[in-house]
Amino acid sequence: MDSHQKIGIFDSGLGGVSVVYTIHQMMPLESIVYIGDSVNAPYGTKSPEAVFEHSKAVCDRLVSEGVKAIVIACNTATSAAAERLRGLYDIPIIGMEPAVKPALKASEGTVLVLATEMTLREKKFQNLLASLKDSERVVKCPAPDLVTLVETQLSEKRLIRKTVAQYLDAFPEPDAIVLGCTHFIFLKQVIAAYYDGRVPIFDGNLGTARQLQKQLKQRNLLIESPQKMPATVTFLNEKPGYAELSEALFEELADMEKAEQIQKVQENLGKLLGVGLFDEKSEKIFKLYYGVGTERMDIQAISKEMKLSVKKLQPLLERMDKKVFNTLKKQPLF
Repeated sequence: MDSHQKIGIFDSGLGGVSVVYTIHQMMPLESIVYIGDSVNAPYGTKSPEAVFEHSKAVCDRLVSEGVKAIVIACNTATSAAAERLRGLYDIPIIGMEPAVKPALKASEGTVLVLATEMTLREKKFQNLLASLKDSERVVKCPAPDLVTLVETQLSEKRLIRKTVAQYLDAFPEPDAIVLGCTHFIFLKQVIAAYYDGRVPIFDGNLGTARQLQKQLKQRNLLIESPQKMPATVTFLNEKPGYAELSEALFEELADMEKAEQIQKVQENLGKLLGVGLFDEKSEKIFKLYYGVGTERMDIQAISKEMKLSVKKLQPLLERMDKKVFNTLKKQPLF
């Protein structure tokens, strides 16, 4: 096995695309092959044995592709199959874990966990709760219909808002929410809007990506310098049209992250401009680009306003964007 082999990732359908995105952002030099098992979705309503059999079939395929590690981008499959799968293959098998611990740490009141029935019922989740202080603050909310909506009706925004509200209406407003299913990442904005942005939302994607990175590094399998051939992200799904849909969702996540970044920039403008990031001209471009004190402008409009060619403006904006993003990641500033 060598570091140039791909990372394999799978889920019961489309939800794991969000994990692919997080891993790609953290390890952009790594090539990834993702299998969405949408023909057998959802896993959350099946028996543990059925979930194991489906998971094993997907892992067999990924191993035949020559992957160097497998990420189970599904809380349900992790609960039902991860331990047994690790006994079958001689490569790292990384699973998911609901982000209950960071949610409890960041809050003082109720933590509402949205997940599939199997994830909430299985021993793995019970062991997680047993290991945590203040776990009595955790409230479980099985939400199987949300998985189906993401798989089949993600464009039906009104139905999604109605279904999300039906689940959340049954509980008092929590201090934090944990998305215990990767499918629910695509509903994050709807869930946040239900509470008018008052309730912080946690998911396990970042923790999973960090664990994968750690395991690869320990085995000298992590690519740490640019290669001759650029990294690729490949989406496979036996359900017609779903590989293409996975690619579209991957791109949509980039747009969602950009929107969240813009909001954070606008909320923290004074701090950003107070740390000497930009000179006077760049600061003006910054304000136009992020719509601070004015409507956001596109590149052509900024080019005209600043009397700067698009050819010169484009790389300047890219450098500015990267600088802002890296600054925002340094949480002590904010």
